Amino acid sequence: MYKSIVYYLVRIAVASLTFMKVVGSLLAAGAGDAQVTLAWTPSVSPNIVGYNIYYGPASGDYTNVVAVGDLSSVSISNLMSGTYYYFAATSLDNSGLESVYSNEVVFWVPRAEIPFPAVQGEYRGLFSETAQVRQNSAGALSLTITAGGAYSGVIQMGMGRFPFHGHLDSRGLSTNKVSRRAGAGLQLQFAVGAGAQTNDLIGAVSDGTWQAVLKGSRAVFNSRNNPSPYAGNYDLVFPGFLGNASLPAGDGFATVQVAPSGIVKMAAKLADGTSASQSAFISADGTWPIYIPLYAGNGSLVSWITLANQSSGGLSWIKPANPRARYYPAGFTVSCQAVGSAYSPLQGTDTLFGSGNAIVDFAGGDLATAFTDSVPASTANVPNHASDNLMFRFSRSSGAFFGTVFDSSADGRYSFSGVVLQSLGSGFGFLLGGHQSSQVSVQVMP
Repeated sequence: MYKSIVYYLVRIAVASLTFMKVVGSLLAAGAGDAQVTLAWTPSVSPNIVGYNIYYGPASGDYTNVVAVGDLSSVSISNLMSGTYYYFAATSLDNSGLESVYSNEVVFWVPRAEIPFPAVQGEYRGLFSETAQVRQNSAGALSLTITAGGAYSGVIQMGMGRFPFHGHLDSRGLSTNKVSRRAGAGLQLQFAVGAGAQTNDLIGAVSDGTWQAVLKGSRAVFNSRNNPSPYAGNYDLVFPGFLGNASLPAGDGFATVQVAPSGIVKMAAKLADGTSASQSAFISADGTWPIYIPLYAGNGSLVSWITLANQSSGGLSWIKPANPRARYYPAGFTVSCQAVGSAYSPLQGTDTLFGSGNAIVDFAGGDLATAFTDSVPASTANVPNHASDNLMFRFSRSSGAFFGTVFDSSADGRYSFSGVVLQSLGSGFGFLLGGHQSSQVSVQVMP
């Protein structure tokens, strides 16, 4: 007889049924390999008449739905061992309207036994609450597993690094208490996958008041025997928020290099002028975890990026309040969809802008009015261009650009920088004014 794993889905009450949703929290991982029990606190609204549970083999890919009526729990059976399942819930009101999905609960059905040599290696991952990435409950994990099932690792949160060690049980599961010098200790639960999910890591991190979902991957590439197919250069853009004076209008950016060994090196410039860098490894499916502590560990940059000819990934940027900061002293927490492109360095007579002029647009931030300047076609494809108003420099090797521009409305000269997304034929970046950043875009005119 299989034991069940219980998760609790807690209702968040809001005024409109349209926006009522369920938040999932992973509370335990145990010995079940065929059944999971989901339980939730019923809504206090008299209009709610039932619930649906959706689940499937990938995040957001819900291939099954179970209507549970007005019950507050359900057991789902016939789950395959050695497999991850992703669950979300919706509520139904008496007019037939269905709420949006809750945040996901992730469950791994363990195998009866897992061969340790099959999962040995180095893993890296990220964890955060499913509702939102928060500074005090998000971080990164690095883990090394030996052929005998012993493991050691480090959890990083801000500038704090907290080591742990232990031994997997026969099913590839482990529970660990991780001490911290300040604050409550952390409860770490994780499992390594099997079969098609052998390179995956899943679990949870909690301090007793918050619960964060952990996801990670194993390093699989090496330059000699299994070189990474993702090796090459990439450029990324972190879109800004034009029209909101409390947030940067400019676009942050990064240049990225992936070695044949699978090692990823990133140099980023955020739209408040903050520099950030990271070295990590790319997973078998081309994803790469970013966790960079910022502002002396009081802020962070967090993302899973998928590198491809057109790259993408959700990104969270947290900047704490600091009355002495020149840019955005009130701080902010923002999310955006990072976008990017593979970049092939220009060689010989290769051109960036073709035969047309490059039009450079400046808008938002401290600028009194938006304005435009241009790089003539005759010089647009060489590294440097200068005129009375605009100095534009471009790196043929990385796709980065930078320069200065004269704003006649403010009688001032400002610095700007960014990257060109080669697959789009456009560039994006930011200009720093006195107290805000402005949007910079580079487009090609036929």
